[in-house]
Amino acid sequence: MNRVPRPDEKMLLATFSGQNPAVYNTLSRLINEDLRRGSKRNHWIWYMYPQSREAVRGTGANYEYTDVSTFYAVFFSDDYQALFRKVNRKPLEWFSEIDRMRVSHFRAVNSDLVGPSTTETRGKFTDCAK
Repeated sequence: MNRVPRPDEKMLLATFSGQNPAVYNTLSRLINEDLRRGSKRNHWIWYMYPQSREAVRGTGANYEYTDVSTFYAVFFSDDYQALFRKVNRKPLEWFSEIDRMRVSHFRAVNSDLVGPSTTETRGKFTDCAK
């Protein structure tokens, strides 16, 4: 199993704004390895499905950003979208069990942004781009 470091808000922004190409390249490599393998095994979930401090308040869970403008800056960057479109097409079952709650929550909270790459059908996300 390989990993990229868990990001804080500054690192998340730097990774998807071209200021941290080493982390972005590692992230891209790990995601592509998992896509070829057929399931998520590497540690990169925090970058593609970041959580806000507000969303996890009182749960003890980790978060990656505090300001919604950080989320939008990341989400709408070309670098983020290039990777997100690849992984967000995958059904929940593709993700490791521990990551499914994060992915499911992200998709529900950001359903207006996630767009046509996924659709909810009978409680699971399926690929619409076939």
